[in-house]
Amino acid sequence: MAELKIALDKSVRRLDQDGHLFVETCILSAAIVSPYLGREIPDAEKLGLEPDTVYQVYRDADALRAAAASFAGKPVLSEHKPVSANDHPYMITVGAVGDNIQFKDPDLIGSFSVWEKQAIADIESGVKRSVSAGYRYRAVPETGTVGGEAYTLKMVDIQFNHLALVSTPRVPNAVIGDDGSQVYNAPNVERHENMPKNNRATRRAALSKLRPYLAQDADIEAVKKALDCDDTTRDSAVDTLRDLLGGRVPDEIMDQVLALFENMGSEGAENVDAEVADEQTDDERRAKLKAAGLSDDEVEKCMGALSVTGEDEEVDEAAREREAEATRKTDDERKRKEDADREREAAGARLADEERRAADKAAMDSAIADAVKTAEANTMKRMRDLSEAQTAVKPFVGNVVMDSAEGVYRFTLRQLGYDLTGIPGSAYGAMFHQHAKQSAKASAPAPMAADSASGMDFFKKFPGLAAVQIKG
Repeated sequence: MAELKIALDKSVRRLDQDGHLFVETCILSAAIVSPYLGREIPDAEKLGLEPDTVYQVYRDADALRAAAASFAGKPVLSEHKPVSANDHPYMITVGAVGDNIQFKDPDLIGSFSVWEKQAIADIESGVKRSVSAGYRYRAVPETGTVGGEAYTLKMVDIQFNHLALVSTPRVPNAVIGDDGSQVYNAPNVERHENMPKNNRATRRAALSKLRPYLAQDADIEAVKKALDCDDTTRDSAVDTLRDLLGGRVPDEIMDQVLALFENMGSEGAENVDAEVADEQTDDERRAKLKAAGLSDDEVEKCMGALSVTGEDEEVDEAAREREAEATRKTDDERKRKEDADREREAAGARLADEERRAADKAAMDSAIADAVKTAEANTMKRMRDLSEAQTAVKPFVGNVVMDSAEGVYRFTLRQLGYDLTGIPGSAYGAMFHQHAKQSAKASAPAPMAADSASGMDFFKKFPGLAAVQIKG
């Protein structure tokens, strides 16, 4: 397996004082040819694709260049899942893609940050050493060759949705770097000179280890077909397994499966039919493995991989059911929490609305009470003014029955000969009272002159008083 070397000018990872991880530069995707099952390709039925067939699809360079800006700020997830504002997977969101996304043919390069402790630990330990882009695209039929790889479909109209942390990427060089000059070696396991050169039966039996991870995420028949490959199709089988199992199967199992393909040759068990191998007894299998030069420990490991019993199937199924039940409980708990939060928000809104309505009602009641008081006061004043007007005009025109003081004064003034044209009604009362004062002054009795000389007779009687002067 050729090593993949990523040359960097300086360390691309750093931790800030809050413990958040920043990856300064990383290959996020690449314009290369990758295998996809028909069922993974959008509009597969319209394109006439078979769901279980593997197709070679070219991730177009121009489409990646045009889509680069759509990657900025997208969430980083601990696993692949389509995201949207309406369905945001906050439980697996662990970071964000940076703003500086550039396409340098054939690679799409950018930065990202990771905030969550476990995700950072997975990167640091190598459990999640790679990234995988999640995006929408449209597949169009096109045949060609890129980098020596033939393809029959091309991706266009790419729009990025998220970036996932994975163990094995579909783009081989999408690896998270850690120091100035890195060499990423494909995983391998310890080799022994006396291991069998061909192990198709062993590889097929290894399906027992993979089966729990294939129930929902990959196609069992496609894996079987890849495991049953011969020398001529080994490379494509290895690529297929990487794509089908990457990010789904633990690294140690993935390493063991890939290691089986590195000892294929023309000797040993090449002609052993899988069905015949399945029919062999455990003792026969042990004898053949022992004869091939394996140690006792290695024989037992192979036997463990070869045994696919009903009990194992039941255990696997029970484990899957437990996992599914735990997932359901988590989803139910999250839904209950979300429902409770929504109910609290609704209750708060209802309470605020009731308080607002109560305040509005109190204000309305106060306004009505004030209006009633004002109306009553105005009514009482009109009645007093009417009574005073009727009393005032009675000496002039007798009893006058009208609805208002203004009407009483208007009637009286007209009776007294006044022309009220152009005079406002508010002035009638003042005009009448002025008339009444003038009438009272005109009717007052004149002082009476006395022709009697009785006043003079008084001084005559008392002549000394004429000399008295009063000061003051």
